[in-house]
Amino acid sequence: MSEKFENGVVARYVLNILTSRKSFQVNPLETLVEWLEDEGADLGLVPAGVCLRDDVEQIREVWRGRDIAPRAIRKIFSTTLEHLSGICEATQGKGPSRLEKNLRLLAAELGLDEIERDLLGLAVRYQVSSEVENLCDSFFRRKRNTHTFCALMLGTSMQQIAEKLRPGARLIGSGLIELTGNSIHELLSVPESVLHGLRSAQGDLGSLRSQIIGPVSAPQLPWEAFSYLMPAAGQAANFLKEAARGGLSGVNILIYGPPGTGKTEFCKTLCAHLGLDLFSVGEADEDGDEPDRRDRLNSYRLSQNLLRYQRGSVLLFDEMDDLVAGGASPFLPRRVRTGSKIFLNRLLENNPVPTLWIINDVTLLEAPLVRRMALALEMKTPSRAARQQVWERLLASGGVDLSPEDLTELAAQDVPPAVVEGAIRFAKLAGGSSDDVRFAARSLVKAMNGGRMLAPKDKDLEVFAPDLSHADLDLDHLTARLCRPDAARNVSLCLHGPPGTGKTAYVRYLAEAMGLEVLVKRASDLFSPYVGASEQNIAAAFNEARDKQAFLVFDEADSLLGDRRYAQRSWEISQVNEMLTWMESHPMPFACTTNLMDRLDAASLRRFTFKVGFDYLRPSQCEQAFELFFGQPAPASLRDLSVLTPGDFAVVRQKAQVLACTQDPAELIAMLTQECQVKGPSQRPMGFAC
Repeated sequence: MSEKFENGVVARYVLNILTSRKSFQVNPLETLVEWLEDEGADLGLVPAGVCLRDDVEQIREVWRGRDIAPRAIRKIFSTTLEHLSGICEATQGKGPSRLEKNLRLLAAELGLDEIERDLLGLAVRYQVSSEVENLCDSFFRRKRNTHTFCALMLGTSMQQIAEKLRPGARLIGSGLIELTGNSIHELLSVPESVLHGLRSAQGDLGSLRSQIIGPVSAPQLPWEAFSYLMPAAGQAANFLKEAARGGLSGVNILIYGPPGTGKTEFCKTLCAHLGLDLFSVGEADEDGDEPDRRDRLNSYRLSQNLLRYQRGSVLLFDEMDDLVAGGASPFLPRRVRTGSKIFLNRLLENNPVPTLWIINDVTLLEAPLVRRMALALEMKTPSRAARQQVWERLLASGGVDLSPEDLTELAAQDVPPAVVEGAIRFAKLAGGSSDDVRFAARSLVKAMNGGRMLAPKDKDLEVFAPDLSHADLDLDHLTARLCRPDAARNVSLCLHGPPGTGKTAYVRYLAEAMGLEVLVKRASDLFSPYVGASEQNIAAAFNEARDKQAFLVFDEADSLLGDRRYAQRSWEISQVNEMLTWMESHPMPFACTTNLMDRLDAASLRRFTFKVGFDYLRPSQCEQAFELFFGQPAPASLRDLSVLTPGDFAVVRQKAQVLACTQDPAELIAMLTQECQVKGPSQRPMGFAC
């Protein structure tokens, strides 16, 4: 920055003060003289041999005589005024400083007139120049009115300054200057990003934009990683491409979904795929700290103005929740909305640069705001196949090598992409093993769920073995028919029978054979104490299964499809009605398992394509199970036990391993007998041949 040029700017400020009628009072002039003697002399603003304090004494004499004509005042300061005028004239013949070049570029880009540019220059220099800061601070003590103060410094009228600093004017509306209070620091506040850009840019518009807005956001995943979002993602891409390159105004796209589902990364990948420059806005305040609502809006408006004439640019406003939700309320389960509705509505109507808005909780948005979006795209946790592709790419980019078996097992977990990335980063530094990845992923999932580990959804204690199933339907034949390429997908199954007979295990087996991910929903996942929330959760479960193309399973469905004739509360009926409605229209396979078939509503039974009963193992199957689970022939006494299930053998094996008696047939039979006795004397086979 040219010191001579900037000294000339300061000289102009002082000259403007000394030649203004509003300065012809003793106290302000004394303040100015103090500054000139303390700092102005070092800048060469005081002529040699001049004692400014003597000039002030002459002013006192004039003041006491009530002669305050401008001519008299200027005559007293004539030597100083001539000296300052000479400095200003000399400065005009020299090249501008880097700061001044960037100020002129920014003013031209935003369409600022000369007064607006000078106002911005004053505010910027107040924050970057200690001399200007001290001049303003000392002089402002005597001039509390902002408009009067700025008019004095810039040598213009107070009315012009008032017009340029009104709330809807270009300087304030663009976010270049913020008027937030009464102190001089608040009245001449410029965002840190603007200050950084004006100080650092190399005198060209491209450099200035990048310094103020920041670098272009770069993606980590290719476009193919989001293939599970097709065709919606493809339609969004076509629309955004035409809007960005055609210069359309008022273009906004909403991206919503739970945290960690890859919304931000999708936006980066989308723009890179289209060859567009994506700029994130409002992610830090002017001090680099957490921004508030005002900081974020100012950054957004400034970026819109800077990029309005640059085709091929897109803005990203992440965590839109900050704009539409305030602090938590102790009386309401949701956050309280803050801010002006009409302001946000207008903000989305006239933006010249297309904007991608990201929000986690879309219910925070009111209908008028959503209507101003051109498109709303929902981001959900990807399907298992899509998750495996994401894992593969992130593992490769992170330099972590896992076996195909480990990769398949990890991808089977319903983990958001952001968690995957964090787990891989940890594993890379911790050793790079599958155990490291698994450990980090589990710890992050637990933290995301409030410190609670979710019940496992993809593993059961029992593993389905076709030879150990005792059903009233040929399961091998059913599986073969449903796995045919031309088989219908909108099939439903009701699997009923005693606990442990393999109902849920068979559904998992069937889904895997059909190449589908399993989506298990338990009563604890769906029930809510709030009116209508359980019905919403049921609808969300069917929608999730449809979007993921997954095999939906309702475990212990008797709690969801209870006989309405015995309902005691209205919500019990509405809950069953919701289930029945979705069962009729769901396009993907789903199954309900229950141990209490007689408690299901009669109408629900008519909606199942297949009703399959599971019973206790036959004697021959019990012998087979004994050999499979314990690796030895079954004792003859095993035939005395008639109510055994595959689940019983799995439990006994686990118990025997703990007690170190897996090779003791007598002890194993005793444990199996105990499992049968726990079921009570009323338990009998369902009538299948043994």
